This record gives sequence, C-alpha cells and structure tokens, in this order.
Amino acid sequence: MSLLHRHIFLAVFGACAAAIGLFAFILVVGNVLKDLLPFVMGGQVTLGTFSKLLGLLLQIVASYALPMGVLTGVLLVLGRMSAQNEVTAMRAAGLSIGYIAQPALLVGLAAALLCGFINFYSMPKSKTAYKRILAEAVQRNPLSFIVPKTFIRDFRGIVLFVGDKEESLLKDVWIWELDDQNRVVRSGRAATGRVSFDEREGRLGLVLGNVSFEIRDEDNPEEFTKPVQPGTSKEFTIELRMDAVFGKQAVRQ
Repeated sequence: MSLLHRHIFLAVFGACAAAIGLFAFILVVGNVLKDLLPFVMGGQVTLGTFSKLLGLLLQIVASYALPMGVLTGVLLVLGRMSAQNEVTAMRAAGLSIGYIAQPALLVGLAAALLCGFINFYSMPKSKTAYKRILAEAVQRNPLSFIVPKTFIRDFRGIVLFVGDKEESLLKDVWIWELDDQNRVVRSGRAATGRVSFDEREGRLGLVLGNVSFEIRDEDNPEEFTKPVQPGTSKEFTIELRMDAVFGKQAVRQ
C-alpha cells in the first residue's frame, strides 16, 4: 500500500469508526431508556444481567449503526478532501478517481462483509438471547412490579397505586378499573393488601383488606352528576394476569 493509500485509508477508517460509535451510542441509549431502565429502576434486572443485556444490545444496534457510520465517515473524508483541493491536486498529478477511491472501496467492502455476518447471524442470535434473558429476569422477580408510590399500569384495564410495601404486604392500596376507552368504571381503596404469584398460571393474586369502593355507570362513567354506588368489604381478591408483561409468550428464534 502506497503512502497516499495509507493516508486515505486511515482517514476513512478513523472517521467511519467514530461515526459508527456515535450512532451505536445513540441507538443503545434510546433502547436502554425505553426497554431496560424501567426494569432496572424497579429492581427486576440486576447489574450483572443489565451488563449482559447491554452487550447483546450492542450487537443488535450494530446492524443499523454500521452502514450509517460507514456512509457518514466516507462522505466526511471525501468531502473534506474535496473542500481542501486534495482531490484536485491528485488529479493534477495524473492519478485516476479509481486509484484515489481504492482505500474507501476497501473499507466499504470490509464493512459490507461484516454487515452481512451481523445481519444474517450475530444480530438475530443476539436478539433472541436478549428477549429470553429479559423475560427470564422479569419472571424470577415478578413481585417487583409493585413499586411503592408509583402508578402501576402494567396490567391491562387496571391501574394500581401502593403507598408502602414490605415484601408481599402492601399498605394504602388504590385501584382503578378501566373500560376499553380507559375510563374509570370502578375504583377502590384498601388499608392493606397481600400479593402472591402463581407461576403456573402466570398471574398475581392481590388480597385486599378493609376495602371501600365506588361503582360508576358503565355506559357513561364520566357523568359525575349521577350518584355513584359506594360499598365496603372486609376482604376482596383480585387476580392480575401478567400475559401483557411476560406471561406465556414464546421467544421466537
């Protein structure tokens, strides 16, 4: 490789590596904030599992970051060379465009081969492992979905709010049942509650004590001029299915 080719190759390779790193960072941060951060904050994913998921996530986003980064890096280097009249000087020295572009073509070919390997082998394998590890981590600690002083919307048609939690014992429990239009049709408040998990059925059992509740008109629950139907109960049991969270869905390979 001539001195000129080595100079162009190092410039293109460095720019591509920096661009790939930037795009990968942006994509990883976006996916972490969207998918992993809620589980980490809720204590459902440990630091070790988070590190493993982060490594798999890097392999997944590489399929997007690699082509964008290579294109950006090549355009930046060739654009700079053109703006500084380096290409004009090379052409004046009798060098052809094909000769000048050889290092950029070499980087592009290597990136294409690597991208093919990532898209056809590494990324699908990592994506399957990512989903499986995340599902297993959540299933190992399902009770961590109950986070005190937080509105819990992980269950379809149900919104929960818990004032305090001591292992499976809950205190000051608020619950709202929603219709298909996300309108409150029933609401209640319990002084205490106890939660358990049925692993075989994939659901949480919530036993509430000293419950006071209100029932609204199902046809028009937001008509506040109509009187609600209040009631009380010493004990009330609710089953919360977790299919929407992890349930029994299979991780397809």
